[in-house]
Amino acid sequence: MCDSMKWGVYVDFFDSVGLNVWVYSTDSNQWYVSILQKNRYLKGFGGKTYKNRKDARTAAIEKANEIVNNR
Repeated sequence: MCDSMKWGVYVDFFDSVGLNVWVYSTDSNQWYVSILQKNRYLKGFGGKTYKNRKDARTAAIEKANEIVNNR
């Protein structure tokens, strides 16, 4: 699978366990990650930005996995 298809699988999985994971950009050089659990933002990123979508997705997957595994 290509990376974008893998990302969709991760997003669907995290959604099924109650996490909403977003990666978004306000411009082409700054990418952000948000994770919500039961409609509240989870701390842990502190406004950190990433240089590209791939890095932001990797960070989002790592943090979401950490949250799921520590339940």
